[in-house]
Amino acid sequence: MRRALHGIGYAINYRIGEFPDDIYNEVLTCFGEKEIIDLTMAIITINSWNRIAVSFRKLPS
Repeated sequence: MRRALHGIGYAINYRIGEFPDDIYNEVLTCFGEKEIIDLTMAIITINSWNRIAVSFRKLPS
């Protein structure tokens, strides 16, 4: 499971050709395509909120 979640990180922070097939296949064995999409979108959304907060100096107290 940890390796599968690491694979999601590859998908989000990818560079062309940097998402190895073996990791992608392991992610697919733990999560279906819909779950991979949902996880990726959730992480992208949270990352966006964090970037907006930093831009407006809304950092944790």
